[in-house]
Amino acid sequence: MNEIPYQVHPPSPAFREEWSLHAPEWLGIARGVVSEGSFDALTIKALYVTGVIFHLCLAVNILLDPQNLTPTVFYPAYAVFASAIELLGRCITGNTTDRRTNTDLITGFKWLARPSANQYPTVDESTVLITTANFSYTIKGLVALRHFAAHGQAILRPDVADFDLLVLGELPPVLGAAVQEYLTGLTRDATMATNLARASIAPFQSRPIFDALWQFMSLEDGFPEKVARAVRSMDWSYKSPLARLGKVIGAA
Repeated sequence: MNEIPYQVHPPSPAFREEWSLHAPEWLGIARGVVSEGSFDALTIKALYVTGVIFHLCLAVNILLDPQNLTPTVFYPAYAVFASAIELLGRCITGNTTDRRTNTDLITGFKWLARPSANQYPTVDESTVLITTANFSYTIKGLVALRHFAAHGQAILRPDVADFDLLVLGELPPVLGAAVQEYLTGLTRDATMATNLARASIAPFQSRPIFDALWQFMSLEDGFPEKVARAVRSMDWSYKSPLARLGKVIGAA
């Protein structure tokens, strides 16, 4: 029998009958990407979520490329990053609706602060998640910044007194560690696995599954560790216009 390189814990017995109604669509979208029987449906859903989060991180990388002026692309990049956090939070909460997205977002940030099924619910929104050279940022402030980046809301001022363009540069190590703990927890914790099964996520395309397998799946190194390493290695730091100008002059 071939060794399975990564496998999510089965959902709780009370939810398995309901999950059996959704499992076929996940097996179906993976058809042609994974060999039949190599992964169960819930593991495929985890691969899909991993692939989507990785795609969102790559999009942030593209936006923050040195050829782009950081002040111009910072807010779109932050909004894309926050979409990954919201998706992570939806999987953690097991949100079955198309609502409560703000709760998912807050939950995702709480998981970044304490990536543990037992500890993240105890995290307060006033907890400082990251500190740049200029300011410290609470979960509440980062959520408010996401709303401004996504919707242009002007009511966030009390929650984000100050912000700078260094915020995103602090986040890849934090997100990498959080994703690693989440993917590892899925293999051991029935409640986490059940919430993933419950979470309302549409299997929109097979590409995230393919990329998760192609990029990170092997027997030589753990799947969660490889995903975390890829996320941590991303450079979301601020690129100053002077440094960019120096590169242009040097290339001339």
